Amino acid sequence: MWQRPDYDSLDPLRDYNRQLLYEGLHQMKMERRPGKIYSYSNMAVALLGTILEDVYGQDYFTLVSNNILTPLQMKDTRIDIQSLPAGRIAWPHDEHRKVVPLWDISKLPAMGALRSTTADMVKFIGANNKEGSPAIALSHHVTSGTEKEGMGLNWFIHSTPEGYKVLEHSGGTGGSRSSLECFPQLNAGFVILTNSLANRNNLEEELANIVVAGSKD
Repeated sequence: MWQRPDYDSLDPLRDYNRQLLYEGLHQMKMERRPGKIYSYSNMAVALLGTILEDVYGQDYFTLVSNNILTPLQMKDTRIDIQSLPAGRIAWPHDEHRKVVPLWDISKLPAMGALRSTTADMVKFIGANNKEGSPAIALSHHVTSGTEKEGMGLNWFIHSTPEGYKVLEHSGGTGGSRSSLECFPQLNAGFVILTNSLANRNNLEEELANIVVAGSKD
């Protein structure tokens, strides 16, 4: 990725496409046998996105729209936000609080091209807590590790000290960060979306404690 002549650290995935992804995979050397030790990889998610597009013969956003956004009425989740009024966009900021470009991940959108709102993500939390479809329920099954500390289908799975299951995922691009946690047994959860490089760890812990404490009231 970073060996390209036109690599830009402020927009590192611009024009990064299938061909470059496949070339990188061909050059990769495995450090261990598959299935022995778990390691998360954005490149693996990018590969999964290309496989889904090939299998279904549709682009990634169409698949997401048909299977997730439309059924859950998530009307403010999209990839292209250029047509939105500037005031509706939370422009990302660097460590000096200066505005930086939105990353362009349009060639491999599964790596993190979706933009959303807190209201839409609350709908997503609700759908996961209710496990309203077989596909959602399947994504919560442990594929590596245990229910106390493991991985589902792109969900990090934890257990609180009180024994409540937690489904979590977080991430970020240049100048933006996001966190989402679901507590299915409590029918609760929270989402954090920031347009800065803020450290969310303490806030995540505090919000999780509030969710669990609220269940005891």
